[in-house]
Amino acid sequence: MNYKFSIGLEAKAVPEPLGQWLENNLPVDFTLKPRTRLRLRFLEVTITGNTTEDVAAKHIAFVKVVRACGFRGVVVKDKKIQRI
Repeated sequence: MNYKFSIGLEAKAVPEPLGQWLENNLPVDFTLKPRTRLRLRFLEVTITGNTTEDVAAKHIAFVKVVRACGFRGVVVKDKKIQRI
């Protein structure tokens, strides 16, 4: 089975190096789509994996990378890991 978890990063708060990394160097288990919700532009990153533990570990690692790059904006995320 496959599972997914989505995170939305406020587009105007994404630092340039992080934006370039998101656009060019995402691993296969991540997808990136520009979105708009309630007039807020954000980048939706979807994390996929074979188990819930796999998705949770990738989520934690992704959040650490985002914080290390200096992101200090709004984060919109799914409430739980979903089966796809």
